[in-house]
Amino acid sequence: MIARGSNHHGYPVGTRVIANWQGRGAWFLGEVAAVSLDRVFIRYIDGDEEWVTLDRVMEPKLVVGLRVVARWQRCPAWYPGVIAAMEGGRVGIQYFDGDQEWTEPDLVRVDDIREGDWLVVDLEGTRRYTPAKIVERQRDGFLVELLDGTRAQTTIRNVGLDLDARETGYSSFARRPEDEEPDPWGFEP
Repeated sequence: MIARGSNHHGYPVGTRVIANWQGRGAWFLGEVAAVSLDRVFIRYIDGDEEWVTLDRVMEPKLVVGLRVVARWQRCPAWYPGVIAAMEGGRVGIQYFDGDQEWTEPDLVRVDDIREGDWLVVDLEGTRRYTPAKIVERQRDGFLVELLDGTRAQTTIRNVGLDLDARETGYSSFARRPEDEEPDPWGFEP
């Protein structure tokens, strides 16, 4: 029997958690949507859903196997990847584009990229990024809208998250007419 809204071992319906997807060691952000006697129903941010046992659920924290966004080489954008290792207070990130690095925990966040977020996207695989807004999050990518209004599909390995835009409402990486110098990070207008 499903008890919607009841508190289940500290995970009431609506709680944001990380869960071990299909018990395979990869941890993803989701929300508790329902509870039963010994399991919780998780709705992941990419749209997947599943019932999981309590040993596969925890409060969001950094663990090996967790999908995250991190500031690769302290770049202003946050890039998606997976925590591959943790050692001596540092976090080893395997980015989806193939890059790797050891970084500080304060430069790593649980992957919560969502519709309406501004990204920088590399649509041609050339590491030339352009601002785009997420129209729809999909399993392994996004439908995005570019500054000129065109829409495009992109994979998760070709994007960086513009977290500053969550507060300002516009892309930090879109050049304005008063910008005379080219962007040192390679972001295009």
